[in-house]
Amino acid sequence: SQEAVDKFEKLLASKYKYKKLANLGFGESDSKRATFLNQVITLKDGKPRVLEVEADSRHAEIIVADLGLQNSRGIDAPAAKLSTEQQMIDSKSPLLERERCEKFRSLTMRGSYLAQDWIDLNEATKTLARSMSAPREASWERLMRFGKYLVKHPSLTRTFVQQNLSDKIRTLVDSDHAGCAVTRKSTTGMVSKLGSHTVKHRSNMQTTIALSSGESGFYALVKGFATALGMQSLLIDWGLHYTCEVASDSLAARGHVQRLSLRHTRS
Repeated sequence: SQEAVDKFEKLLASKYKYKKLANLGFGESDSKRATFLNQVITLKDGKPRVLEVEADSRHAEIIVADLGLQNSRGIDAPAAKLSTEQQMIDSKSPLLERERCEKFRSLTMRGSYLAQDWIDLNEATKTLARSMSAPREASWERLMRFGKYLVKHPSLTRTFVQQNLSDKIRTLVDSDHAGCAVTRKSTTGMVSKLGSHTVKHRSNMQTTIALSSGESGFYALVKGFATALGMQSLLIDWGLHYTCEVASDSLAARGHVQRLSLRHTRS
């Protein structure tokens, strides 16, 4: 309610100096549009009501310009699945010279910032970031592919349609066992949802080397539960009580997490 918003604003003013960008809401005197950290937030009244969040596209424009791809043809995928042989060849490609090395690191971090809002960039930026310490020619080629994707898809708007209040946090996880041929490490992919709304997403390299697809799936499930419990704790602070559900297509991983003891688990 507006009364609660005014009360919170008064509390902020007693503790901090702050800037009020807008009073978003569906009332007649409320703002319907605001810009925060270059994200454009728009409210659309109707049946149902809609909230749109347009991601910051400025960094996408900078990446495309710095790579000289303004006149290039765009592509439909920011990263490609490489064979084991190609990964081994790429790992031995020449190191970048200092100037391109600095540009690679700068543009990779811009891409990582974009990936906070663009779910389709998570895997590509994770792969690019793994080359930060010693970028190679193959790393630069992956960055160029990333830039060409942004040529075709320069912006992203997430749409949240009004829905009934959900009673559970649903997290979907998957793993790519030994997806990195060089380190033999696996990747955890994750999406957390409240009803039909995606509220969290990530793609992370697992720190432990899994010896089987079931083991990497187990690590993904544990990560999923940890994320869901963190969200559950935050929502409890807001007075909202949710149950957690984590879904995986790995039968072995689901079997492990449902055990009541480790008595028959093989190490």
